[in-house]
Amino acid sequence: MVSIIDDEATISINDITVSESANTATLTVTVQGPMMAANLDVDYATANGTATAGTDYTLNSGTISFSSTNSPPFGVSETETITISLSDDAIIEGSEYFEVNLSNIVTTGSVVISDGAGRITITDNDAATVDFNVTSSSGAES
Repeated sequence: MVSIIDDEATISINDITVSESANTATLTVTVQGPMMAANLDVDYATANGTATAGTDYTLNSGTISFSSTNSPPFGVSETETITISLSDDAIIEGSEYFEVNLSNIVTTGSVVISDGAGRITITDNDAATVDFNVTSSSGAES
């Protein structure tokens, strides 16, 4: 009898919506499915959309490392997080977005990227205000 083990895991990153007043946005990277390797590294980097690095959020990149203690490794869902700093400005603007992209998987197991782009939508927390100054005057009508 021959047993075939599906040892191809998937990795994905979620999408989120956050107010600019939150000051940070945290995305979750998930590895799902069996894999024969116990370690996995994946690179990430932010990319401008309608939101701009340095103005709306802080440019960020790095490597996430997963280390599984399950048997088989990554037999269940395992997660790590990425946190990006946001800029709370006083500019009245519509919602804007940027992305965090996954790339360069390093592991001895088999992993495919099922969703490699996490979209962060930043909702504006600024509102326009209108002030009215009411003055009164008196005088005779003509």
